[in-house]
Amino acid sequence: MEPQKKFILKVILLGDSSVGKTSLLNKYIKNDFSLHYKATIGADFLTKQLQRENSLINLQIWDTAGTERYHSIGTGFYRNCECCVLVCDLTNTESFKSVEFWRKEFIKNANPQEGDKFPFVLFANKNDMVSDIKITEDEIKSFCSAHNDIPYFMVSAKEGNGVEEGFNKICDIAYKRVSDREDIVLPDVKPLHIQQLPEQKSKCPC
Repeated sequence: MEPQKKFILKVILLGDSSVGKTSLLNKYIKNDFSLHYKATIGADFLTKQLQRENSLINLQIWDTAGTERYHSIGTGFYRNCECCVLVCDLTNTESFKSVEFWRKEFIKNANPQEGDKFPFVLFANKNDMVSDIKITEDEIKSFCSAHNDIPYFMVSAKEGNGVEEGFNKICDIAYKRVSDREDIVLPDVKPLHIQQLPEQKSKCPC
């Protein structure tokens, strides 16, 4: 029997502050959601173990701060990613306008060999807030079509809509990039742990 291969696949979440990156990550990994908004400071990651074919995968998902003052901290975490997840808030038009900025920011700092053809996935979050949605799916689809047909998912970190499906797609994309390589062993790097601001009732990050 062929020995099982083991892979560590690094993925990063990028988007403006409060679009729900941390909430999406916690929903997927821990099936947890909080109505209290906590601003992410710096970067950290969570992992989930998955199986693909005869391969054991540790999906390493990095969460980064979306505020401008932490951009320089985040750039070092862009490297060696197998997929980049762009996140916007369907109730916030500015967050959707920023998606292109984050796409270019990743390409500039990660400097992938594929350039603009590097695999991205777009999460349009908060699709449960129907009465507050300001961005249509047609707008999302148009952006993705203009950028090498980026896969997109209309999701809700609060309700869980599309979250697992989206991350499974991300895992498939990342795995496809490395499945022909030898087993990957990454150095034991201690992450810059997320620090949280004091809890405050604020705009729901769902």
